[in-house]
Amino acid sequence: MVSRWFRRGSSPSIAPLSSARKAESSCSVPSSTSFSGCPAAPRTVKAAWPAIGIDLGTTNSCVAVWSQGRVEIIPNSQGHSITPSCVAFAEDGTTLVGDAAKDQATCNAANTLFQVKRWIGRRYRDVTTNHALRLWPYKLVCESDGGGFMIEVETKNGRETYFPEEISAKILEELKVISEAYLDCDVKNAVISVPANFTQSQKAATRAAARLAGLNVIRLITEPSAAALAYAMRSNALAGGCGYGARERGRGRGRGGRRSVGDRISEDTNILKIADQAKLVMIIDWGGGTLDVSIMRVDNREFTVVGVAGDTCLGGQDIDDAMMMYFADQINAVHGVEIYDDPRTMRRLRSYCEQMKHALSFSMKNVIVVDALCRGEDFKLELTREKLEELCEPIFHKCLGLVSRSLEDASLDRSEVAKVILAGGSMRVPKIQQMLAEYFSEGRLCRAIHPEECVASGAAVQAALLTGEADMDVVDVAVVEAVPITIGVGCVEGKLIRLIDRNTPYPKRVIQDWVAGYDGQESFAMQVYEGERERCDENHFVGEVVIEGLRPGPAGSGMERVPLQCALEIDEDGMLTATITDKISKRRVSKSLGRSWGRFEDGEAKALVRVASKMAEQDQADVAKLTARHQLKEFTRREKWRLSMIPTEEERKRASDLLDAEEDWWERNRGQLFDVCEYDKRKKLLQQALLG
Repeated sequence: MVSRWFRRGSSPSIAPLSSARKAESSCSVPSSTSFSGCPAAPRTVKAAWPAIGIDLGTTNSCVAVWSQGRVEIIPNSQGHSITPSCVAFAEDGTTLVGDAAKDQATCNAANTLFQVKRWIGRRYRDVTTNHALRLWPYKLVCESDGGGFMIEVETKNGRETYFPEEISAKILEELKVISEAYLDCDVKNAVISVPANFTQSQKAATRAAARLAGLNVIRLITEPSAAALAYAMRSNALAGGCGYGARERGRGRGRGGRRSVGDRISEDTNILKIADQAKLVMIIDWGGGTLDVSIMRVDNREFTVVGVAGDTCLGGQDIDDAMMMYFADQINAVHGVEIYDDPRTMRRLRSYCEQMKHALSFSMKNVIVVDALCRGEDFKLELTREKLEELCEPIFHKCLGLVSRSLEDASLDRSEVAKVILAGGSMRVPKIQQMLAEYFSEGRLCRAIHPEECVASGAAVQAALLTGEADMDVVDVAVVEAVPITIGVGCVEGKLIRLIDRNTPYPKRVIQDWVAGYDGQESFAMQVYEGERERCDENHFVGEVVIEGLRPGPAGSGMERVPLQCALEIDEDGMLTATITDKISKRRVSKSLGRSWGRFEDGEAKALVRVASKMAEQDQADVAKLTARHQLKEFTRREKWRLSMIPTEEERKRASDLLDAEEDWWERNRGQLFDVCEYDKRKKLLQQALLG
């Protein structure tokens, strides 16, 4: 992704709009310059309305807009700068979103949906392995094909089911309505943030949700890159000699309110100051449901991602879950009541745990007396910060472990990191700040921008650039993102051919010349995988592209296999497209791919790399077996192709029966992999039998 912003000598900042404004005229989107030797994709969006930047979060969402050279965080109808990512279906049939949904959650627990971002783009069998599901009051229902799933709710019309994308669409639609009311004009275009390690299917699902909400996604931006944009903008304000804005909405208050920032900006936030020194910046974005770590090399004002790590199932909600289980066990011990199967009690308990977590960020102890929590009896929830840190120690160490492994993956040392940007609401937890300060040193941490508004601010800057809202006579700053996991294609032997390695900058296009897999092949399927293993079936299947109607030449012509050109392309959104071209007929088939199941669990990319390393020896043995199997198959198919060259009908039938029997053996043993000697033996026996 390439971005250019900040008019030279100007002082962009976050401050409220002086008044609501209407869109006046359509403007064309400026064309992009090239970078890293790759021309950027042309921008064709026309901005008839102001484009907004959306941080679609797991727990809370935020929306912002660029106006008059600065970013404005748009408040919702309650005056809050953040909106709960919560949707509820009331008894009277109305649908509630945001604060209204969250406020009634305790009395309508089973029909109040939250943390849905964790489920988007995932398969049912992956989701149901999550041990925390028992803490969730709503019900997940598997689709008939056993792949996807829906969320079930009770309405006045009976039971209804919704895909996670549909629930996310309702949240996006609410943010759209909020923006239109605030700006007093239609809003159509948006830049939406996604976790850096979102998979192809999760990105596609996010786009689908936006379409359902009536939004045109002009760019998906990763959350760490959006945070870097926000801090780069702040640093540019320092270069221009003024503050980040006379007022910054909601800073340090969670919701609503304003606080004066003043005219001076601390040097610890100035990441552009190191731009000419080829230093490293780490962005750690820890939200309600996901943790993202990106390492960027800042060189001549270009921010290039050199390492990506994270976990899309690790966030502040896991702290809530740990507290809930602690108190649920206490309730069971005191009252002898198992509350896990009581949705209303669990929803109330979650609400109190969230309050307590926030309170313990500012105090050392918190006590809440809950009236009639279970069986009509009151219960006192009491927790110290020390006990909370003890309960959540595995979570905190997992976070720090991902930070450490991101450096290891990029072959870097922590001493090389000049600045560490902290983003996301969970970064307010004192313990994680303390651990990071001890790991890097306090002076390197950047936390000047409201953590829950940081990503939306960067997305709004990107949106303004893509639609022409921002003046293009700007300071040259670019962000180049990278793929989090290797992408490759399967060959006929079952091995993975790596085409785009992990941490490769994108946009990226890779082209390879191939031929059809065997003589006489009239259709060809290119299967695409994500992962680090040698065997395709050990990696994650993304999708396939099929080209049919190939016209191979006759046996003995030298054109028995059609030459093909295969290409993989990752665009500026990180979305993958695969293309196959018949080099003879010039016919081309392209397909945008999204993986059919969800995300990588527990620090996905790094975990896969570690597994691949441990299994390398086994993989090499399997590759030898796959090669031997392929040679047997290739020999069989080639002999079938040459049946027409056998002069007598009797000999032709005998050979055909032998080859059919061999193919039947393949089918019966499709899921097995035999020793190399077994395949060699069968090939030798088949050769002898054909020679008669």
